[in-house]
Amino acid sequence: MAAAQFIVEGGHQLSGSIRPSGNKNAALPVIAAALLTDQPVTLHNVPRIRDVETLVDLVRSVGASA
Repeated sequence: MAAAQFIVEGGHQLSGSIRPSGNKNAALPVIAAALLTDQPVTLHNVPRIRDVETLVDLVRSVGASA
């Protein structure tokens, strides 16, 4: 099965939701993408593993709340 691909081009407002699988390969890019908005983002079904915890610590270190 091919992975989903999203192409984002400027000039258009984005909104909506997605349901990524609950694994780190889905969670890490979604956490990083959440930094692109100034709106609150709520993530569910994120695994509690070292890679995710490390990224969350990094997100906090640059001033975002998590």
